Amino acid sequence: MPDSVFYYGSDLSPSEPIFLKAGPLSLFYNDGMIRSIRFGEHEIVRRVYMALRDQYWNTIPFQITPVVSLIEDSSFEISFEALHKKREIHFKWIGRVTGDPDGNIRFEMKGEALCEFQHNRIGLCVLHPLELCAGRSCTIEKVNGDIVEKTFPVFISPFQPFTDLRSISYGVPPAAKTVIRFEGDTFEMEDQRNWTDASFKTYSTHHSIPIPASVEKGTVIEQSVTISLCTSEHVEESPPKAIEIKVPQPDRHSRYIPGTGVVYVKNVTPKAAELLHALNLSHLRINIDCDSEFLVEEMESAAGACSHLGFPAELALYFTSNYMEELRMMRQVLRTSQIPVRRFLIYRKDFKVTPVETVAAAVTALQSYAPSAQIGSGTDSYFVEVNRSHPDTGLLDFLCYSANPQVHTTDNAAVMENLPGLAETLRTASLFQGKAHLSISPITLYPRKKPDLPMKAGGADPRQKGLFCAAWTLGSLMYCIEGSAASLTYFESTGPAGLMPSDGSSVYPVYHVLAAAGELAGATAQSCICNDLSRVACFVCYKGISLYLFIANLTESPLQVTVFDLPATINLLRLDETTFEEATRFPQLWRCKKGEVRTSTGPFHVFDILPYGILSIEGSLAK
Repeated sequence: MPDSVFYYGSDLSPSEPIFLKAGPLSLFYNDGMIRSIRFGEHEIVRRVYMALRDQYWNTIPFQITPVVSLIEDSSFEISFEALHKKREIHFKWIGRVTGDPDGNIRFEMKGEALCEFQHNRIGLCVLHPLELCAGRSCTIEKVNGDIVEKTFPVFISPFQPFTDLRSISYGVPPAAKTVIRFEGDTFEMEDQRNWTDASFKTYSTHHSIPIPASVEKGTVIEQSVTISLCTSEHVEESPPKAIEIKVPQPDRHSRYIPGTGVVYVKNVTPKAAELLHALNLSHLRINIDCDSEFLVEEMESAAGACSHLGFPAELALYFTSNYMEELRMMRQVLRTSQIPVRRFLIYRKDFKVTPVETVAAAVTALQSYAPSAQIGSGTDSYFVEVNRSHPDTGLLDFLCYSANPQVHTTDNAAVMENLPGLAETLRTASLFQGKAHLSISPITLYPRKKPDLPMKAGGADPRQKGLFCAAWTLGSLMYCIEGSAASLTYFESTGPAGLMPSDGSSVYPVYHVLAAAGELAGATAQSCICNDLSRVACFVCYKGISLYLFIANLTESPLQVTVFDLPATINLLRLDETTFEEATRFPQLWRCKKGEVRTSTGPFHVFDILPYGILSIEGSLAK
């Protein structure tokens, strides 16, 4: 089996990035974009790329013609042609990317509409990294020439923090400054953490322009972004640091493993039901349209699923403006079906954030059936909705929103880079959550397909089936633990967007991540101290006298990690390409394994981790 099937669930492999130098700056070129622009060990710009979003906010992919390049030791020039063609959109552009020995990088785009079409956004985008920018000062040059001093937001800004940009500059340690200049349009910045991306984005098509906007055939769009480094210091290029992890001791700051559930998909086979039952889930999320003519049948089916699998429901109830009548019917149907309910999630189909009047009516009606059931609400959409319109949480046990890492960019590096965005949303939500706990429901790898948005892309990602998804999910757990999430709902139960094929004949590697979370329900958990969370995710759990450490490789390359403060003797279990077949074909047998016994005579253990592999380490705290 090709390695790409183990990693990505298909035989399609990503293209190899090209390493480039522009004087003191290093970067990568890959498929029409540049990324990870660094000065020494500091990332100053995450990526520069061209984006075309249609009227439904779908990102329209482009095809690259053969690249022409001239690459030298400290400079480069790359040119290419790109074509976007999907449904009514037909747009081509010529890209030219250059870098010189003085530390100047320029990305030029000149495009032409080959037909008339509508769009929401078209032009160059620049991503600014959180680690360098959040909470730091910057200097803005406005389009009218004004110079103003600003500060990047610490917490997530609900609206554009900076507008009418001609350039932005900010400091780079130890004593340098980067200046980024935008030409060809009026640019502005948004806080992409609203959509759980871990970056700030400067982009064009100004938000004041009504969308969708029309482009006529023959329209020419020409833009450029120039990145310059101002420094008198010479910084030597350093190799990647050795990855070190320090395991903390349990203390009063420990958090608990969040309750984890899945979105229930109908028609579960006996084999799939057996595998789901073994997960020790907190809940099954079951979506119910309260105005459905099949409401009784759907609720009876949901009750049967909960009874068969042995888990209570997280009932996601979608009401309309006729919610009072729908609540009366719902109360009757609940009593008839006798479905066990852990939590009600209250949504309105006609509002992005559920109004407090609907929540108040739902509390009265629904808790008469299940007095101990929790009430959750907020939005079924992204964090941006509750950040822009804070819900009244006085009646809520849970404030909830959904998340996925591919709202804007979809390549492997971007998906992993966006993981810290989950913790950022939880941290900002703590400012207005009140007494409510925080729940992200659901978390998916790719945007969901919604019946009310038939033209919006969504559904399953082939990477769901591979080690990539398992590593990403472990990383998401780490950041959600860090952000004190109380409940998480992951993926669908079965199918291409789930934990296993629909027939339950095997499982995907991600199954084992949720299985571990279920086995450790009630355990305390802490983030580990790690010097490079861009390449690994790690957290430790304590239950009884046992320690459980999880480490995931977030990259497509093998890694070596050194772990301090583990017990001298441990049990090590690997989930990677060497165990893929056994772990996916015989999951219950594989989960019974303790793994290999490792003993260290020194203060640390050294582990090798294959691409997107996961290490599960168990040790005893007993002296």
